[in-house]
Amino acid sequence: MSVQPIIAALLQLEQCYEQMMEQGNRKTQIIIKNDINELMKIMIAEKGIMRKVQEAEDALSEQSLAYIRGKGIKSQLKLTVSELLKLVFNAEEKLALKESQERLNDLLHRMKQLNDHNQLLLEQSLQFANYQLDLLVEHPEDNAFYKRPDQQRGSYYPVGKLDARG
Repeated sequence: MSVQPIIAALLQLEQCYEQMMEQGNRKTQIIIKNDINELMKIMIAEKGIMRKVQEAEDALSEQSLAYIRGKGIKSQLKLTVSELLKLVFNAEEKLALKESQERLNDLLHRMKQLNDHNQLLLEQSLQFANYQLDLLVEHPEDNAFYKRPDQQRGSYYPVGKLDARG
């Protein structure tokens, strides 16, 4: 039994994650431009890619189970690639499988960094939007004039650009 089907499934998974990286890089630029409509389109595209990722992961699980059954091991466990490497005795196949695993791990690490970066950009964008809203909407409790607590509000009430009272 060969590990080539497993390597092929890993390659398919790698291709899916590369597509996710491309979308993530596009997302970075779109977040900077603050283009919400384009961001929604990217998120829809990412959902489609995630379906492909799930299919590739299912194929990897099936190929892994087929490989260990071919080795005479009767197990229903989903083994990781590291665990499968222990069952591969052909040096060339073991090396090819290990290289596939390392490429995939590197890609996942870069994806995590990109995702963290995009998440930080989104948080900063939201903070900026909240800051802008706070500048536009007047908060009566932040009135700069002193009022005695036992007196009602006076007639002087400065109006901001947006009146939160409607």
